Amino acid sequence: MRIFTSISLVFWTSLAALSVAASQTLSASLENSSWLNGWATFGYTIIAGLLAAIVFWRVRSRWREREAANLMLAQNAQQLKLVLNTSGCELWDIDIVEKRLIRYSELESIGLHSPENGVLVSEFIKLVHHEDRHGFLARFESYLKGEQSSFEAVYRVRGAGGSYRWLRSRGYRANPSRVSGTTIDITEIKNGEQKLQELNAALEHQLSELEAARNSIANTENRRKLALWGSGCEFFEANLTTDTLVRENHIAGLAYNALSDRLSDYWPFCHPEDLKLFNHSFIEHVTGKTPFYDITYRAKHQNGSWIWIQTRGRAVGYDDAGRVVLFAGTNYEVTDLKLQEFALSELAAGLEARVHERTQDLSSALENLKRAQRQLVDTEKMAALGGLVAGVAHEINTPLGISVTAASHLAEQSLQIQRKLESGELRKSDLSEFAVVAQQSSELVLANLRRASELVRSFKQVAVDQSSEQKRTIELGAYLSDILSALRPMIRKSQQKIEIDCAQEVHWNTFPGALYQITTNLVLNAINHAFPDGKQGHIWIRASVNDGVLELCCDDDGIGIPKEIRERVFEPFFTTKRGQGGSGLGLHIVFNLVTQVLRGEICVTSVVDGELQNSEGQAALSGTRFKVTVPLNQPG
Repeated sequence: MRIFTSISLVFWTSLAALSVAASQTLSASLENSSWLNGWATFGYTIIAGLLAAIVFWRVRSRWREREAANLMLAQNAQQLKLVLNTSGCELWDIDIVEKRLIRYSELESIGLHSPENGVLVSEFIKLVHHEDRHGFLARFESYLKGEQSSFEAVYRVRGAGGSYRWLRSRGYRANPSRVSGTTIDITEIKNGEQKLQELNAALEHQLSELEAARNSIANTENRRKLALWGSGCEFFEANLTTDTLVRENHIAGLAYNALSDRLSDYWPFCHPEDLKLFNHSFIEHVTGKTPFYDITYRAKHQNGSWIWIQTRGRAVGYDDAGRVVLFAGTNYEVTDLKLQEFALSELAAGLEARVHERTQDLSSALENLKRAQRQLVDTEKMAALGGLVAGVAHEINTPLGISVTAASHLAEQSLQIQRKLESGELRKSDLSEFAVVAQQSSELVLANLRRASELVRSFKQVAVDQSSEQKRTIELGAYLSDILSALRPMIRKSQQKIEIDCAQEVHWNTFPGALYQITTNLVLNAINHAFPDGKQGHIWIRASVNDGVLELCCDDDGIGIPKEIRERVFEPFFTTKRGQGGSGLGLHIVFNLVTQVLRGEICVTSVVDGELQNSEGQAALSGTRFKVTVPLNQPG
């Protein structure tokens, strides 16, 4: 517009100047023409002046129009700028050829400042959110291809503060090489839409919850009525202020079913003996002493009899002063239950007497059983002691027989020397032979008597320990050797080699009799069960002390104990050789002595022949270990 106005002004100014020049030229020509008179000259001058006036008037009019147009254009530009600023809108032009973006009235929220000649479109595209960038470009290219009547895109652009703002751009093609349009910031609109969606979602959720609550209330009410009907309970709600009672699902047959809803009318139908208890329970709850009240009482039936009713309820409403004004609960007929309760009470009284009588019988039987068990244990111990006596007697018989034989031979030789001496036939050689015989016989008698004395000493100490329950201090290794010496007559015919391994010198204040019985039973159990058919083997008795605890182990390399038998070896009267001399009390006695007398523990581990394999796939060695652990410092 400005260019067009300037061109027009120049045109008309030039035309006026030409007109004046032409008028002057024409006047001069007329003045030089002799054939024209003065009136002709005057006419041409008037015409030239009129033409100059017309041109001047036209130029001035165009000038005024230009000034008015410029003023209006400035006003329009100012109004447009004001509208853009107040509406949060900016104008833009895109030069398609040069791919430059020129922005007018730039939005401050966009983090890109454009110079007057604009910026490259690619610089602006970098600010578009990566999720919206492809859609933005696709819409713009679609518009340039003519697939859409206008360009419109909603996208996010990184703002001046680094956060993203929502923009809406709309544009049209001003000419083949330019696209012009507007951009507005719709971040607040988007946030409002988001909040509106959240509010709508929350409202829908609340509506659904309200609907669900209504359905739940309806279902709960239906279930409550069904529960009352199915259980035979009666629901009641009493208002103390209005003296009213509301009942649902009446108990059939009650005399007060036909009464009105006045609460005070119901009291006469309660049994006089139960009324005091009913009032007491009710007052205790109303005054806050109990969280609820539960009372069983008698109510009058329509036929004049009394039936039992159980009432359970609690306060559900209070006035401003905190006093109970409303309470609710259930009534339930428990007549049958009460009759059964009375019958059960009578039966319980009879059962109590019978149980007392039966308890006395069982106590007596238990005492007899314990007495029999103690007798069996004592018998087993005495039998072991008897076997020990017989074995020691047989063992002593050998050295004593040798000693008697040697002494008899010495007596016979002495008698011969005496006869020769009396007859005078004694020679020096005879005396020398007698001295040799006497020396040999004395050594033989002394050695065998010492052997017998050692056997008697071992037997005496062991026998005294076995028959006595007194504690005394022993040296463990030496005492185990004494036990093995005492057992030697009993195990002489066995093919097992018995070894004692007690490297430490242990002085132990204990019950030697219990230790003898434990060791004897474990050794004899190994001989009788671990080596069938006279099989040869080894038995080790190992003792050691660690942290004040004595570990006594009896190991063998026999056939082992199967798992099903291993779990029962300590049970009384359990034996695998019943009818072959086994009583089933040997290991049971060991268990009782270890746990009750020595206050220790005993366990058994065993590997049955062929049950396990080593790392080379060969069958591992079988055998059994009985491990006794006992504290060295024993109480008592």
